[in-house]
This record gives sequence, structure tokens and C-alpha cells, in this order.
Amino acid sequence: MLSMMILNKINNHSRYLLLLCAIIIGSLAFGQKKLSKGELPEHIRLEFEKEFFKAAKEKMLGDYPEAIEDFKKAAEIDPNDANTQFQLSQLYLATKKVKEAEDAARKAVELDNKNFWYKTQLAEVYKNQKRFTDAAKLNILIYETGEQNPQNLYDAVLLFTLDKKYSDAIKTLDKIEKESGLNEEIVKQKEQIYLLNNKLKKAIKEVERLVNAYPLEPRYKGMLADLLMANGRTKEALDIYNKILEQDPSNGFALFAMADYFKSKSEYEPYFNYLKRAMASNVDIKSKIQEMADFVTDNKIPDGSKKSFELSDILINSNPSEPIAFMMKGDLFIKEKNYEQARLQFLQATNADPNVYAAWEQIMYCDDELKNNQYMQTDCEKAVEIFPTQPRFFAYLAFASFRLKDYDKAINAARNGSEYAEDEPELLLQLLSQMGDAGYYAKKYKVCDSAYDAALALNNANAYALNNYAYFLSLRKERLDKADSMSLRSIELEPGNPSYQDTYGWILYQKKEYKKAKEYIEKALQMSPNNAEVIEHLGDVKFKLNDKQGAMESWLKSKELGGEGEFLQKKIAEKNLID
Repeated sequence: MLSMMILNKINNHSRYLLLLCAIIIGSLAFGQKKLSKGELPEHIRLEFEKEFFKAAKEKMLGDYPEAIEDFKKAAEIDPNDANTQFQLSQLYLATKKVKEAEDAARKAVELDNKNFWYKTQLAEVYKNQKRFTDAAKLNILIYETGEQNPQNLYDAVLLFTLDKKYSDAIKTLDKIEKESGLNEEIVKQKEQIYLLNNKLKKAIKEVERLVNAYPLEPRYKGMLADLLMANGRTKEALDIYNKILEQDPSNGFALFAMADYFKSKSEYEPYFNYLKRAMASNVDIKSKIQEMADFVTDNKIPDGSKKSFELSDILINSNPSEPIAFMMKGDLFIKEKNYEQARLQFLQATNADPNVYAAWEQIMYCDDELKNNQYMQTDCEKAVEIFPTQPRFFAYLAFASFRLKDYDKAINAARNGSEYAEDEPELLLQLLSQMGDAGYYAKKYKVCDSAYDAALALNNANAYALNNYAYFLSLRKERLDKADSMSLRSIELEPGNPSYQDTYGWILYQKKEYKKAKEYIEKALQMSPNNAEVIEHLGDVKFKLNDKQGAMESWLKSKELGGEGEFLQKKIAEKNLID
């Protein structure tokens, strides 16, 4: 701590900085002992502390080059301070000066060879240099001279293995086992190391030790059988699997192993039979789904589609509370394009767990494929209750409600969704456009205009927004010059879109430019000759151009094609234009 004389001279800001540096130094040293001052005279000790605190501040601020220089100055003042060397080693390593990092870490360890963190830093430097064996040996030393944390020995095993020092890795595992006793984790590690070293017999013996120690544990027998099967000793493996199944006929892992064996032999009937039994077992759902996915995607299996559904039913019966079981069957129905049944399965998944987002997405997909807006509206209303901040479900709800002519609900859904779509500009644009469309048909023109103004403020080159806004203004016979410029811009952006050509023609019609209007509407019909709405527009233009016979022909054709214009029937009945 600084003397009271110096403390009295520093201001409040310096007090705070000093305290912060002290905290940082303490944390960086990981609970190390106090600064080593030896027999330094007071004035030299104060000079050391000044440089050390300054360096710590620079390190905290991320100015590593400056921190290095200041720690070096501190080290020159007190070359026996281990912490200074430790800090330098960390900084050198962070700035990729690995040789300097090693030198500093070595000095720290030499100055204080009992400090756990100094040795750990040196081991980190060794790892960075890919000197894995040196790092491993240091980890063992840390274990033996420190708190005897087994993790240091496990780290050493990994490091020896990386350096292909398999014998040393095994010896280290033997050391762990001697202290902790025989356990599955150690056996598995030894097995893998022996296999890496092409010592299959030793790997087998290692697993056999586990089997012999726990003869009533079928899982360990399964480990041995898996090892034998993977290394071509099929008969021995099959014998073990069969013994496991004699002891436990519903052992799922053994059943899956037998299924995989028959699949490898292309013997599909026994493969399928074992798979059915495995699906009914208490194996974890993740393993079942993986096996099920492999089965479904294998095109060689006779009657694969029918059998997939059979497996799916077994999966659901054995896992009735797992949403993914129902989703798997839903996916099978989608593959068959049976969207009605697929939807029901995904709804079952949401009954099992309503918070599965992917299930709701699949429900929307099915609703869309079914073109059933009532389904979609109902399903989306449930989805937005569960996911009130997910804008995509609001977009689906707005879309379905618009199609159902439930315009107020569409407006509210689009408005709510837009509040959460700021990070998805394309979706936000879609929601604003949906709000604009619904606003027009709900005769809430201020809503319509403000929504489209917001959409175009977001992207003034969005052809859809430009066209629809322009068209709605033309239908209202308002701000036709603005509608004209927006419509022309949409055509520039997408000249091949017949709807946009028709919109511009209709704006010209409202501006009483009938010949030019006819020109654009006919362009639209060249691109889309059976569009009932555009044909009705052509009839209106013809009437204004005194071609009443042509107008009637167009109106009749529009009706024949299913035209739904507000006054179409009346125009035909009265043989007159109704604006």
C-alpha cells in the first residue's frame, strides 16, 4: 500500500484508479502472495509499485505494448518479483511473442516454484508451442505439488496423446485409476488410446476388466460387443449381444446393434424386426430418432414408406410425451403430401410441448399448402399467445386474416408483428404492406397510407409497396400525381409484372388519359391474358373511348373468368359504365 504521505497528494480520480488497479492485480495474480519486495529501500519499493500499477492499468485498458514496457521497467527495479514475470508472460503470449512468454513464465516459476498459476502459465506457453509432452509433465508436477486436482492429470493424458506418447498417457491413467478406482471414464480413455496405437487386444482387455468387475451391467457388455463389431470380430460381438438380450430382451442398445448388423448384410426383414423392438424400448429418444432417420432415408428398403409409418407409431406409443416423436410422423406425412394428417401430428407435438417453435412453423407450412386460411388464422392465434415476440407468426396471422376478409384482425396482427421485426427489415416491410392492404379494404385509409409511407421509408425501391399504394390511391381518386410517380417507379423496377402495368393504366384512366390507359392495360393483358380484373378495366376504358360494344365484350369475359368487380354485374345489366 502507498504511504499516507503519497495518498494525501492524489485526487479522488486517482484513488478510484488505484483501487481498481489493486483489484485487477489481485485477480490477475489469482490469489498469489503479496508483492515480493525483499529488502528494497522504501523509495525504490515505491518506484516499483508506481510502474507496476501503471502497467496493470494499461493491461486493463487493453494497451498491451505499453503494459509490457511498464512491467519491464518494474522488473528492472525488482528482478525478484515473480508476479511481474507472470504478468509479462501473459502479455507476451497474448501478443504472440511466444519465446519471451516462455522466458518470463520460467522466471516466475523459478522465483516462486510453489505457485500453481505460474506453473499453469508455463504449461499454457508449452501448449502454444505444441510442446505437448512438456506441458503434460508440468501438469503432472502441478498435481503432485499442488491441490491434487485430477483435472491436471486428465489434461496430461490429452497432451501426451496429442504428442502420440501413448505409453505415458496410459501410465497417467493408471495413476488416476490407482487413486480413484476402476471406472468407465478411465476405461474408455484407455480403450481409445490403445486403438490409436493399433493395440486392439489391449483395448479389448481393458473393456473386459469393466465387464468382469460389473457382470450384471449389460451396458459394459454392450461396450465390449461394440468394440468387437467395429473391429471385424462379428461372431464374438453377436454372441455378446444375444446374451444381453437373453438377460434383458428389451435392451434397446443391443437391439439397435443387431438391427445395424442385419442392415449391413442387406437382410431387411430381421433389420426391421429388431428396429421395431428397439423403438419400443426405453432407449433415449435422440438415439431412436437418429435410427429412424436412417431408416426413412434408405431407399433400398422394401415397402419403406409403409414400414416408416409403422415404426413411427411405435415411437409415439413408447414416447407419448416427446414432441419430436409426433414431428417425425408429421414429416412422413409431408413426404407423402398429406398435409391434413401432417398438420394433426404437429398439433399433437404442440400438445405435448407448446413451446416447440419448429412444430408451429411446420403447422403454418401445412396450413399454407392446404390453402386453408381458417386453419392458419386459428393456429396463428394460438402461436402468438405462446410466442408473443415472434413477428413471423403475426405475419402469417395477418395474411390469413386478410384472405378471410377479417381486415381489422389483419391490421392488428401486422401492427403487433411490426413492433418485433426491427431486426428483420424484409419481414418488417412485409408486415407494413399487409397493414396497408388491410387498411384500405377496411376503409381505414389513414392506416393504409401511414403503413405504406413507413414501408417506403424503409425501402423506397420496393415495387410491391409502390404499386399497391399507387393502386389504392387511384381507386380512391386521391393524390393521383403521387400515385402516377410511384406506379411508374414500380414498372421501372419490374417491367415484366402485368399487375404493375394495369395499375399504371388505371391511374391514367382516373386522370382521364384514356388512350394511354388502354395502351398500358393491353400490355398487362399480353402478359396475363386471363386476368378478370384487368379485362374489366379494359372494358371501362373502351367505354370511355366510345367503344361500348367492346366494353360489353370485356365485361362479359371478365364475368366468365370469375371477375368480382364491385359493379361488374350492374355494368353488364345496365350496359353502362358505373364508376
